[in-house]
Amino acid sequence: MRLFVTVSAAGALVLAASACSDSSTSPQDSSLAVRTITAASNPNNVLSAIVTFSAAHAESASVSYSAVGDPGSSTPWYRLANNLGRITVLGLLPNTTYNLVLQLAGHGTKADTLQYTTGEIPSYVQRLALTLQSGTLGSGFTLLDPLNSFDTATAIAYDSIGRIRWYRIFPGYFSADIKMQHNGHYTAALSIAGGAMVVEGQFAEFTPDGNIIATYDVPVGDPDTHDFWLTGDSVSGYSAHMWGYTAPRTLNLTSLGGVANAEVFGHTLFRLGPNGQPNFAWTTWNYFTIADWIEPTCCSPAGDFDHPNVIDFAPDSNYIVSFRNFGAIVKVDRFTGKSLWQIGGARSTFTIQNDPLGLFSGQHNTHFLPNGDLMVYDNGLRHNPQHTRAVEYAIDETRKTATMVWEYEPQPMVFTSFIGSAQRLSNGNTLVGFGAAGQVDEVDKLNTLLGRAFFTAAGKRSLFYRAFRLPSLYKYEAP
Repeated sequence: MRLFVTVSAAGALVLAASACSDSSTSPQDSSLAVRTITAASNPNNVLSAIVTFSAAHAESASVSYSAVGDPGSSTPWYRLANNLGRITVLGLLPNTTYNLVLQLAGHGTKADTLQYTTGEIPSYVQRLALTLQSGTLGSGFTLLDPLNSFDTATAIAYDSIGRIRWYRIFPGYFSADIKMQHNGHYTAALSIAGGAMVVEGQFAEFTPDGNIIATYDVPVGDPDTHDFWLTGDSVSGYSAHMWGYTAPRTLNLTSLGGVANAEVFGHTLFRLGPNGQPNFAWTTWNYFTIADWIEPTCCSPAGDFDHPNVIDFAPDSNYIVSFRNFGAIVKVDRFTGKSLWQIGGARSTFTIQNDPLGLFSGQHNTHFLPNGDLMVYDNGLRHNPQHTRAVEYAIDETRKTATMVWEYEPQPMVFTSFIGSAQRLSNGNTLVGFGAAGQVDEVDKLNTLLGRAFFTAAGKRSLFYRAFRLPSLYKYEAP
């Protein structure tokens, strides 16, 4: 079901966003004016400021910002209603005095300036660092979701040289999947702290200023925090896609080196419609058996039958789902739930070609690229020696072939038995997050290493779930 949370007066960015030019060819209208303007702290993030103002004859507004040591940037333009506005400025540095310039547009342009000094980052966030080991990361922000604590879920974004520019913490929770959705909001998969596999939780949707506007939960059982997507638009409404744990079954795992009476959990893929009601459910017990469990487990006890870690969408909008324990990627019809094909695993319907390793193993973060190829973060559990890579396959659904066209294996070799991500950027670079090794690499089309950074907590290499590049903290843009 979908649970809506009322946004407080300190909530959303401002009214409805609308593109607008900051210049005008018409003469400046002297009636265009700033009447009042204030800047206040954001309780969700000290690296931001909330600018509240009233104006006369203004149609839209933006805020630019700069400081000594930070050339700054500007917010998007926002359409105003009744000459009132509230704009949250993001991406500031801590303990820094900024010049904030409110820019108005109407019949002409008008600006007013005030100063604002940011505060100290919370001690918990100060412990987290992304330190460049070589080169620099690309422009924009690198979003990470640390796994170093079971009592404070954290979304944190760093700039190209490793400075913290944005964060949102959720005390009392653990999280895996955190991302920016295509509607420009962020989501965090939150579970109650404690570290158990199946625990109570929810998926929180929040605006860039950190205010939670909705929460989502599976209609039956408990949610799995590996992946969550919102699709649709503000007119037709949004559908929510998520995994949930099914009731456990007792299985004989002696063939896998386990016990004869193991309690094992499967999963169901749910889609909730705009009204919050489920309109699709696909359960792994109806497709897989214990014979499909071909991968070594990463955890003890091994109570996760399938370990789904991906929900993605094929070019034809059907589901792509990935199962670590089965070494399999499956295409599922979004209406009927029919399994259309499988790549990898014991019952693969595809042939993998041109891959020197012959297969992927224990994979994560599988997704289709805009060019129709399939990107896989290949954890490499069954490679000899065990090592991890990012790999891209050209998919031919007619011939049932997956042909390797690109791979990246870092030097020195890295092995992560779980978690991780690979993201193709618009400029052709690839951002690879070796999450269990606390390492982020950015490489170009020729696999030249452009930047490498290590993620640490209290000075020690630490885990993160995935690494995503965000061109903007304010709105969704293709990375």
